[in-house]
Amino acid sequence: MNASAEGSIRIWLLPDIYWRITKGMRQDAIDALMCEVEELAAAHDLDALRQYPFIYIGENCHRRSSILQPMSASVA
Repeated sequence: MNASAEGSIRIWLLPDIYWRITKGMRQDAIDALMCEVEELAAAHDLDALRQYPFIYIGENCHRRSSILQPMSASVA
């Protein structure tokens, strides 16, 4: 699905889930994971990004249990 079909949306990183998933991973594996996610965000590959449980795609995200942090690349 491309950005024009969904309108203006944002890509959110859910830090509590991200830290839980990456806990105990080697730093080079974490770096590779984030590089892949950033490349998918830059390419606006929303379907691929949805495979990551620590990524939320949408204009607004309402979660009470964590602070949401928008990724640097937003889809316009």
